[in-house]
Amino acid sequence: MKKTTYFIFGIIILLFSCKQKENKTELKNESGNEKIIVEKKSAESQKNQNENELFLERLEIVNKWESEIINLDKSGYTLTLEPKKNNYSQNVIDTIKTFTSDKIEFIFYKSEKFEKLISAKIENEGFKIYNLSIGMKYYILEKVLASGIKEKTIKVGNLEQTKLFTLKLDNDILKSIEYEGYVD
Repeated sequence: MKKTTYFIFGIIILLFSCKQKENKTELKNESGNEKIIVEKKSAESQKNQNENELFLERLEIVNKWESEIINLDKSGYTLTLEPKKNNYSQNVIDTIKTFTSDKIEFIFYKSEKFEKLISAKIENEGFKIYNLSIGMKYYILEKVLASGIKEKTIKVGNLEQTKLFTLKLDNDILKSIEYEGYVD
């Protein structure tokens, strides 16, 4: 009886181990030192979760768009400052800076040592950054991203998605741009 129980338990562990190996792929970075594990999702779960959504890894474009927003002249915007306790030093107060204008909002996190864009929402048709503008047609956006687009939502970011632009299309026209950045 004991041998049968151990045998069945061993088979169950083996089955779970095999299933995990099927769902993960190991990649090495260019230097070969670091392993990156990419988890594959089943086609059915991806379809249900992101039916009209596409993710593109385009770090160069994301950096240009982010840089354009950071360096944008914000003199015509309304500025709101909000104190924020630093996560690491309780006696240090950082600042959340929010710039708003007609259907545009930029949020920055400012500490003693750096200032970082953490969020943006743009729906103003006159707004342009680099090669992207609200109101542009999808076929122009296809050329900008060098990718075919069939989805209504396109997420463009880095692999870790710590810099992520979400582009939303409606009737084949870009209606909004949202940005999410990560600050530790």
